[in-house]
Amino acid sequence: HNYKQALGIIQKYEPELKDFQSSHNISDEDFISWCHEELNYLKNCSQEPDSMTLAVKYIEVLQKLQFAEATYASVTQVPFLTYTPANFQPGSGLQSSAQQGTMAINAEYASALHQYELRLNEVANFKCNHNITECWTWDHPQYDKALEYMQQCTFICTVEELKGLVVQHLAELSKENLAGTGYKMWKHISKAITHCSTTICTALEHYNKLTPCQHPPRPKLDFTDVIGYSTFGEFELLKYSI
Repeated sequence: HNYKQALGIIQKYEPELKDFQSSHNISDEDFISWCHEELNYLKNCSQEPDSMTLAVKYIEVLQKLQFAEATYASVTQVPFLTYTPANFQPGSGLQSSAQQGTMAINAEYASALHQYELRLNEVANFKCNHNITECWTWDHPQYDKALEYMQQCTFICTVEELKGLVVQHLAELSKENLAGTGYKMWKHISKAITHCSTTICTALEHYNKLTPCQHPPRPKLDFTDVIGYSTFGEFELLKYSI
């Protein structure tokens, strides 16, 4: 049937194609060359440029350093501990509860300091290995460009995850309505639908958190919007809508 339909399309539109070619001076070889150009373009799009990959990795290590630095700063701002005579016991010093509190604060401080030093060394090694001479800050043009690219990639991956979950949800719904489904199988399918719905809500929450960070901002969605999508094209529009 598809073969006959293809032959019918060729027979119907071939005269129009020939007229278009003659009026625009296009040969059959042009169509072949355009296909090769498109294929080469898609092959180049399948891999990220090395410069952008390096910039994204650099942003990631810088963000880890910023987080460790903020954590260390919050720990060092803990007020000094004060003790009263009631905190001491005759002949044994501090009470055990007070000692445990002091040890917990010291352990938290040591852990935060260790993480901060670890991230500092990680950034220094990354800059040395890739010949980076300056440390990017949040207002650096390359930092802003790489961060925007990284956020867009994360957003697209989130949309793809959401699309896969919706397809899975629809597949489970179709199983539920099959004739001859036993009670045990129906119960198992119902649990799968509930679990899938919960997962969709989690992915949707992640999606809505990322929408304001896109350029331009993407529309926020709720559960009924996503479940109502009937084609993959609607998910593709979410990635690049203006």
